[in-house]
Formats: sequence, structure tokens, C-alpha cells
Amino acid sequence: MNNRLPLHYNPADTTSAVHSIRRWAAIVAFLAGLFALAIFDGTAHAESAVQRSGRITIRARQPDPMFLQLEHHLAPPSKVTAIAASLESIGLPAPKRNSYPATGQVSAIFFIIDTSDPRRQRDVAAAVQHIRTMLASAKQHHSFGLATFDQELKILVPLGADVDAIRAALGKIKAVGLRTFFFEAGIEAARRLGAFQADRRALYIFSDGKIEDVKTAYDTSSLVAAADKAEVSIYGLGYSRLPVEPREFQNLRGPAKRTGGVFVKTDRALRLPKAFLAAPFAALDGGGRAVFDLSAARRARLSGEHKIRVSYTIDGGRAVTFVVPVILPDLPISLRARRLFDKKNLPWTIATIVGLLAVLATLVWLGRGLRKHRRALLASTINLPAIAFLDFIGETASRSEMCQPALRIGRNNDNDVTLADDSISGYHAEIHRKRDGTFIITDLDSKNGVLLNDEIVEMAELKDGDEVDLGDVRFRFSLNRAT
Repeated sequence: MNNRLPLHYNPADTTSAVHSIRRWAAIVAFLAGLFALAIFDGTAHAESAVQRSGRITIRARQPDPMFLQLEHHLAPPSKVTAIAASLESIGLPAPKRNSYPATGQVSAIFFIIDTSDPRRQRDVAAAVQHIRTMLASAKQHHSFGLATFDQELKILVPLGADVDAIRAALGKIKAVGLRTFFFEAGIEAARRLGAFQADRRALYIFSDGKIEDVKTAYDTSSLVAAADKAEVSIYGLGYSRLPVEPREFQNLRGPAKRTGGVFVKTDRALRLPKAFLAAPFAALDGGGRAVFDLSAARRARLSGEHKIRVSYTIDGGRAVTFVVPVILPDLPISLRARRLFDKKNLPWTIATIVGLLAVLATLVWLGRGLRKHRRALLASTINLPAIAFLDFIGETASRSEMCQPALRIGRNNDNDVTLADDSISGYHAEIHRKRDGTFIITDLDSKNGVLLNDEIVEMAELKDGDEVDLGDVRFRFSLNRAT
């Protein structure tokens, strides 16, 4: 057994050398970390982002640090004749282009029909017939879902179904609702689409655009936000027999335009445009993918966050430009270190070195102060007189002094009194002197407990001459009458 602060301790002994080595090791590690931060930029990939301008919608991804992938489609459908990009003053090579869909790509299409008013049965019947016609244009990469809505969205065929499943469910649709929660249904449908694994997603809404959820927190912006978050394009199909377009069609036209979709409307005979019915998925399946090689950025010693200007030329000569953020990978260590001493970076490098020297000087000054304080504290602790004694009984009879108001006993080395006995827990018990001068012994949830004068206790007052058992170890507690 041993006391944590033995009476022969001398602050000037060899442990001072150990503390000095540890201090300098910490300083070196700190400086190395700061220098690493100065040199290394960290590697990350830019998150996907959707941008729209005019008829073009693009989705940017950086699946690899050295490549930028752009998916694009146009609504109404059109052809992109050229794509070019530049990074700062660096012109990037022409991208590798593929038309959509490539092998393995999937388009998810969710039809939802407004069935909110029995008086709209003719509109609903027309929508059902139009979907049957649209399904004739289905391709192998298309995956469908079908729902109706009035006060809530009712799923008839979950997303992932084929054409036959949709056709079978269409015959059961009737206008039986009483109220139209248009935005709420659209938002829920967009969320379901977003959770479905697909490369492109389209929500086809068949409705007259009338709403009755104006008192809720939802509006057109809420629907657009939900569609953007789910990467969904909205296709609004307006049904009305009025001679003029009803203002409610704005609830279909606006979201379609703002999410890269298409808006079409029926005539007074509830007929949709023949051109649309002949190719209802043309905009969804148009466009393609362009992949840019960013190796030129490495040759120019660029790393970290940058912006690439991408220009699309549409059939007819019109150009549309997007600004796409990218994160370029770390440079090789040799180039990064050399970059610190480039002429344009030299002032920053000098300032960094001066700052590091200032940090070093501060750490040395603090280390010396803390060392003096620790020595003074240890010296004052060692010189305290004993207030009580623990006289251990048995083969290893010895005495330990209690010089502080609290003394912890256990098998671990960081206890005030360490007992190398298997019956002793790591932290077994603690003796504490209260302000009124009484002593309390507390069991620290030990394995074998604490016995005071042969009685098991968890917390009890400790008096002069009491005998205590901790596992197989016994000691007699006695006060220092000389103090």
C-alpha cells in the first residue's frame, strides 16, 4: 500500500524532467496541428443542388473530387446543342455527354386525381381516360403510382407499379369527396416521391385548381418548396369547361413553372392538347447528363471551394448560364507547402509564422507559471500535519496519514491510499471530515462493502478507535491528538 503524496516527495526530483518533456511534446503537437491546418485544405464533395433558369432545370453533383456531373432537362422539351464550362479563367474540356435515360436510370411518375366534388364526375372521367392514353407512351424505365385526393391523399397504387396495375385501378375512381385540400395533398405526394429511389421524379396533378385549405399553413410556395426538396417536377393538368381560363389554374401553372414541369389545360370539351397526349413524358425524359473533368484545376494548383460557370446553348441559339459550386481536392503535399511561399502568399505565410512564434512564447510562459503554482501547491499539501491515522492490522501492518479533509481508499493508483488486494474495489471507500470536526466513512459502491466495528454500513460516523474492514483488509482509525 502507498499514500498518493508520500512524505518523502520532493518537487525538484526526476518527475520534473518528465513534466518538462510532456509540456514540450504538447507544444510541438499544437504547432504541428496549426501548420497542418495552414497547408491542408481537407477533401469533401459538393452536395447535389437543383437550379432552374428559363426552360432548363439542372441538378449538380460531384460524385468524385475530380469530376462534376450535371443532369439537365427542358420543359417544354427542346434540344441542347452545346455545353461549355470555365473555372475562374480556366476553360474546362468539353464534357462527356449522355442522353437520358442511360442504362439503369429510372423515372418515377405519380398521378394524383382531384375527386373532391361529385359534380366534377365528368372531369374525373376525362382525367381517367387521359391517363389511359398517356400510359400508351410508357417506357421500360418508367415506374408509376396512382392516388386520388379530396380532404386527404388516398393511395390506390403505391409507387413502383407497372402500367397494368395503374390501368386496373383507374376504373374504380369516382368523384365522391366534399372538400379539396389541394396543397396538403400535393405536398404529401411530393414527399412520397422524394422517398422513392429514382433518377427523375414527376408529379402529375389532375385538378380544377380550386382549394379549400387556405386556412392552413400551406400555400403555393409550400408546395414548390416540398417539390424542390424532393427533386420533383410538377406537371399541372387543368380541367375546366368555362369559356375563359379560371384564376384557380394559377395553383397548377405556378408550381409547374417553378419546378421545371409543364402546365396544360383542357378545352371546354375537356380535351387535352393532342401534342401533349402523344408525348406526355417528353420533358421528363428529355435532356441528359454532362460530366466535366476537373483535372485542369489541379494543374493550376487550385483546391477548396470554387465556382464553375456552365453555359447551355439551346436549339435556336439562346444561351443560359449557371454558376455551380464545387469542392476541389487537396493538392499534393509538395505543392501545398510550395504554395505557402508563393510570392502572392508570402505576406500571409510570414504573418502565420509570427503568430505561431507568439503562441509558442505564450505557451512557454504559461507552462512556467503553472509549474511554479503546482510546486507551491504540492509543497503546501505535503507540509500539512496529519489529522488522523489509519493503522492497518495484519501481516502488512503499516500506518497511513490523513492530512486532507477527504481521503479516498481503493486499489487504483490514483487513490489517496492504494491497497494492492484483490478484495478491494478500484474506489472502495472515502473518509471525510465535516466542518464540525466529525468524520464520516462512505462506501463507494464497492464489491465487498464496508464493515464498521463488524457491522455493514454505507455511510456512518467514524470515531477514534473504530475498526474498519474493507474486504479482507482491516485498519484502526485514530485521531491525531497532537493537532
